[in-house]
Amino acid sequence: MTTWLPARCLLLCLATIVSASVQAAETPAQPALPAANSTGVPPAEPVLIPPPPETVPLPSTLLPPHMLSAAPAPLPPPADGSASLSETEIVPPGTALADAIDDPVLAPPKLWCGRIEAGVTGAEGNTQLFQTRFGAKAARETPNDKLKFDLFVARAENFGELTENKAILEVNNDWNLDASRWAWFVNQMTEYDEFRNFDVRLSLHTGLTFHALKGRRGFLDLRGGVGTSREVGSPQNEFLPETKLGFDTEFKVAPRQKLTGSTDAFIDVSDPSDMRVNSRAGYALLLDADRNLNLELGILNRYDSSPNGAKPNDLDYNLLFFWEF
Repeated sequence: MTTWLPARCLLLCLATIVSASVQAAETPAQPALPAANSTGVPPAEPVLIPPPPETVPLPSTLLPPHMLSAAPAPLPPPADGSASLSETEIVPPGTALADAIDDPVLAPPKLWCGRIEAGVTGAEGNTQLFQTRFGAKAARETPNDKLKFDLFVARAENFGELTENKAILEVNNDWNLDASRWAWFVNQMTEYDEFRNFDVRLSLHTGLTFHALKGRRGFLDLRGGVGTSREVGSPQNEFLPETKLGFDTEFKVAPRQKLTGSTDAFIDVSDPSDMRVNSRAGYALLLDADRNLNLELGILNRYDSSPNGAKPNDLDYNLLFFWEF
């Protein structure tokens, strides 16, 4: 008995150690506590931020019909009832910023614009000559109408003797007819020429204007109407019925160059062979863009089939400077 007691105790200790090892292997390991800092307080455990949830695309059946099409939705019409512009008309693809600013569709035009022109020619010695040219133009344009003023004054002296003294004032107003290319115009012209057989010629006409061409580079307007004219101080001092046919055009041939032209024919209704024709043409060159200073070569021709003793043609040509505003 005494001999087996120590052996029995040894076997019991071994069984206890083996059982504790098996339980330790089956139990999961616990994370180690963070070490305490100098203050004795363990640092806070890091906070794990979960990843954002994945976005699930909406099925096409839940989207509105206008979002399913590739083309953008049209812009709503303006409140005033005028025609609206599509997105491609507002900024066309490939349009440069400078072109977009200069485009009359993209940038609203100025309410008033115009020019003042002047030129002087002189000579001294065997020939004494002094000529002056003065002119002014102004236009006021709105979506409904366009009002224009045109003044031309010329005076010349040769050896101190007056050889030319005339002035022409023209006022024209076009009222647009809805959104079409047609417009109704009223035109009034006053002509003074000291060397013609009348003191003052007055004319008044009305009719229709057709905007044949209109774009960023220029325009072409055709017009036709009826009216009357009177030459005050002439042998035939009475109102005469007549028709008016003509056109106005202006085109920018280069960034600094522009061509202008106009012609008006006044035909006597009672005698179609009796007519007057006024024609103008000009070439303008921009010299200083910052100051809007230009140089123009211009021609003005006035034809009268019944000059009453005077020459039928009066041709004026000039080279002058003008300032635009």
